[in-house]
Amino acid sequence: MYLIPENQSEKISILKNLYNRYLIEEKPKVTNVPLNLVTNLILFQIKNKNFNEKTIYTEVKKMVEKLNSLNDTEKEKLQREIKNTFYFLIKSMENASINGEITINNIPEYIKSKNLDADKNIATFVFIKKGAWDEENMKKIVNILRNIEKNSTGTTFVWIKLIDYIRDDLVRSSIIVLALVFLIVLFYFRKINITLLTLTPVLFGTLWLFNFMMFFGIKFNIANIVVIPLIIGIGIDDGIHMMHSYIESRSIIETLKQSGKAVIITSITSMLGFGSLYFVKDPLVSQMGFLLFFGILFCLIISLTILPIFIQIFNLSKNNILLMK
Repeated sequence: MYLIPENQSEKISILKNLYNRYLIEEKPKVTNVPLNLVTNLILFQIKNKNFNEKTIYTEVKKMVEKLNSLNDTEKEKLQREIKNTFYFLIKSMENASINGEITINNIPEYIKSKNLDADKNIATFVFIKKGAWDEENMKKIVNILRNIEKNSTGTTFVWIKLIDYIRDDLVRSSIIVLALVFLIVLFYFRKINITLLTLTPVLFGTLWLFNFMMFFGIKFNIANIVVIPLIIGIGIDDGIHMMHSYIESRSIIETLKQSGKAVIITSITSMLGFGSLYFVKDPLVSQMGFLLFFGILFCLIISLTILPIFIQIFNLSKNNILLMK
């Protein structure tokens, strides 16, 4: 973004030429713009696109047909748009012809206050074209700008700090949540081995999610990092339902028939609910929904496959010590 436009003399020369040629003798009303001005502007646009004569005829014919097909409401809307456009063009030509080039001195105060500091230094705005929310890109931009100007600041600088703070806090909170979940499950089942098996979907599901992210090159950011505690809270339900059903029925088949169906339904509804966030236009929220969808899916798969296998292995090798007395 430029506070002072580039190539002003060339642009002002063009505007002055148009103004002197069409507007200086009699300033047209916005609702009654001279046909030759309209025609010349259209021809200027066509000329810039390097159309040949046949293409020009085709394009103009399409334009006329489209105009003829408009209803009264659409025509009124178009007329307002044309009016606003030509009003802006006329004012631009007039201002350029009278005031000449834009300088710091004739910029309005409300613009100066946003773009100039006390020493009259012009602010420079940097926008990341691609991967604006990628942590590595943000850190590169921060380092480059800091090397140019140590007092550089902006949203990117704030995000980098927030990511560091939130990452540290969420790692601690995830460990605390996992520990609390472990204690709650242990209090309910009263056996360490049952508790560890109940946590299988959460532990393996989270591990699968990490590998999934590495495979697709997805990195944690300020939004998707909250996925981990959410997966712990959601995934533990699958393990609890499966283990409780097994303790009651003492049969893997019956467990899959009874709780397996319930786990599938609850997981699918959660996947659909969180997965809908993928279609949000915000890239951060979209990626969070994407990871939650697959995180819940991984917990579901493990609950229906690996957990029953582990239950059977421990049950056979330890002579039914899993069963609560």
